[in-house]
Amino acid sequence: MSLTKKLKWGIEYAGFRTLELGLGRLSIPQVSRIGSALGLLGHRFLASRRRVVLRNLRIAFGDKLSLGELRLLAKRVFARTGSNLLCSLRTPGISSAELESILEIRHLDV
Repeated sequence: MSLTKKLKWGIEYAGFRTLELGLGRLSIPQVSRIGSALGLLGHRFLASRRRVVLRNLRIAFGDKLSLGELRLLAKRVFARTGSNLLCSLRTPGISSAELESILEIRHLDV
């Protein structure tokens, strides 16, 4: 493996670990809000991804939703995806007590 590739991977890993450690200092709701904001930035600047999401939503909903409703839903998809991504990085560091305070289990009888 080349030195350049090793260096690149090392920098990526250091960036990931720094992000993970930084998120670990925040509460889950804070991480979720930051992730949502980043998702909305993605919606704004990633036009090709936005088109893919809109196309998939058109396939899923057909004529049930107007174009405006689909666009709003696409924006929400980006926000939720950003939130889920960052929260998934934060989740491994959650204590049992913190997990119990934020987790809600429903419909166990189903």
